Amino acid sequence: MTDLFAFLQAEWPAVHAYKSDASLRLPYQDNLSALIHEPSFKAAVGEALFSKARLINQLGNQAKARAFLRAHEDHIAIHKLRMNRALTASDLAELERMLAESGVGDARNIERAGSESQGLGVFVRSLVGLDREAAKEALAAFLSGKTLTANQIEFVNLIVDHLTEHGVMDASLLYETPFTDLAPRGPESLFSAAHVEELIAILERVKEAAMAA
Repeated sequence: MTDLFAFLQAEWPAVHAYKSDASLRLPYQDNLSALIHEPSFKAAVGEALFSKARLINQLGNQAKARAFLRAHEDHIAIHKLRMNRALTASDLAELERMLAESGVGDARNIERAGSESQGLGVFVRSLVGLDREAAKEALAAFLSGKTLTANQIEFVNLIVDHLTEHGVMDASLLYETPFTDLAPRGPESLFSAAHVEELIAILERVKEAAMAA
């Protein structure tokens, strides 16, 4: 258990002695996530260090899950997510089974990841990304029949880039960099209100495709 907490020793030297500290109670499972979420551990290290430990654990789990999922992109459920095709309840159940059997996290961690991401399908999509052609196709109707400026086209391309990398996109990101590099006052400074609503609706549909019907 000592090695699990090696990354914390510089800031809280006693943490690696989890077993020898009587005030620390062993949790339901002997893994890093369970150990750092145990209430007695959280109380002992304080909120700041707990938050750092939790972040490191989450990033490690995500990296492991991303590597596993990208190695299995030919699986039908993952392929659907990459191609922006609607998932079924059985697809979600299969994704949960795959993640559990891969060892990237226990059932509680998988459930927490899905809850924090508005669904397991959205969480997995955020790790594997969207196929670039699928991302372009999602925006194709918006581009069709419009005469757009260079900045408007670049703005849409930034959306495609984000979807390709992250799989989903919250509309609030349209008001952050790199989008504000082109539209400092938000997308309304480049597009009409109706067109902004159209873009937001597209982002919602892309996310909804990652949720079970």
